[in-house]
Amino acid sequence: MGKTTVELPDPLLRQIKVASAQDGISLKQFFAEAARERLRKRNGADSGAEFNPPWMQAFGGLRDLKQETRRIQKIIDEEFGQIDEEDWR
Repeated sequence: MGKTTVELPDPLLRQIKVASAQDGISLKQFFAEAARERLRKRNGADSGAEFNPPWMQAFGGLRDLKQETRRIQKIIDEEFGQIDEEDWR
């Protein structure tokens, strides 16, 4: 596994740190996912149908929502953690 140093503008780095924390992932994972997504989009535009087989439209097309699903689940878990049992009676 390789290592590198990247310089980013401070405001962008702050946004990335907030986003990764909200998603519950490390900065390393955030950057890896962002790089994979960028390469996927780049390669998808170049290779056309090879990269996006028909089954991908039905089954893999929503994988970009994985982080959003985690974020929403975290909110749900927090909200249900605050429910008072007497509210259910």
